[in-house]
Amino acid sequence: KRNDFEKSIYKEELARAYTLPLKRELARKQFERGKWYLDNHRPGFALERFEQAVELDPEKADYFAYVGWALYRASKGSMTQIEGYLFQALRLSARCDMACYFLGLIAKQEGREEQAREYLERALAVNPSNRSASRELNSLLKHEKDAGIFQRLFSRKK
Repeated sequence: KRNDFEKSIYKEELARAYTLPLKRELARKQFERGKWYLDNHRPGFALERFEQAVELDPEKADYFAYVGWALYRASKGSMTQIEGYLFQALRLSARCDMACYFLGLIAKQEGREEQAREYLERALAVNPSNRSASRELNSLLKHEKDAGIFQRLFSRKK
């Protein structure tokens, strides 16, 4: 199994990471591995890698943001726990656009569209190049516009 193999490699790498720079490099590797698993629809495996990255380098906001997102995607943890990781990312760096983006996605999926729009706009204010946030915000605005047109077409005039 790939996961078991990676766990054994991680243990070996962890044993060799005896300095702070080596731990940070291993954290970055685990973070990249986690993103690969997330992209390949394996949020549970991704979560393990992101948690390891946080443990090795607890100063990186993106690592916390991705733990929160992986928890949500894997349907693990409470909403309080998920949002706790995302807000911790923002406490570490107010410029963590991915934390804002993930909070926006969660709000959108939970039906809180106004809050979703605010988070997505914040993600874009921090990083105008965040194409995912831009795409989601455009989708949300189009949905709001279409809903407004639908309301006007089918509302009764008195």
